[in-house]
Amino acid sequence: MLPGDDYPRRVRAWESLVPCRDEGLTCLVAWLDANRVAVSHVFVSKAPRGRLAPVRLVADLAASHRFDRVWEGPAAVVFARR
Repeated sequence: MLPGDDYPRRVRAWESLVPCRDEGLTCLVAWLDANRVAVSHVFVSKAPRGRLAPVRLVADLAASHRFDRVWEGPAAVVFARR
């Protein structure tokens, strides 16, 4: 169990992260900063949610000098922060 209202807060945080699948890396970095989240890796599911797979986010991460692609399979891709 999560203490207090931590579960609803985390659900709201996740819901605010979902648009970054289509909006790309700028959105993800802004979300990380706003939510004070430090990450070493970013896991991106290739499975479409709604209308599209996260093509822009994956392309932005792959082109970024701040992340390295460390694993890719048919269902997901993982990037490590430099």
